[in-house]
Amino acid sequence: MDFVVVWGSTLHHIDDMPYNPLEYFPPVYGNFRKKGASVEVRTLLPTPKKGELPLRSELSKQFLQSSRYEPELKEFGFT
Repeated sequence: MDFVVVWGSTLHHIDDMPYNPLEYFPPVYGNFRKKGASVEVRTLLPTPKKGELPLRSELSKQFLQSSRYEPELKEFGFT
């Protein structure tokens, strides 16, 4: 099983910033705001059209199945 890192919990994606936040981050909010003013919020997913989302009954069935799932420790590499 591969571990996939996903960027989240922020308004802007790290790749969209005009600087690398790991190397430099404006210590004053005003400077941060000025540097980030031109950055647009990334569209992550298109808005679904009518009929594209699963029915509520299907979601409930999937939730019940997933909430009852209890993985074995061997799935994580333990014996």
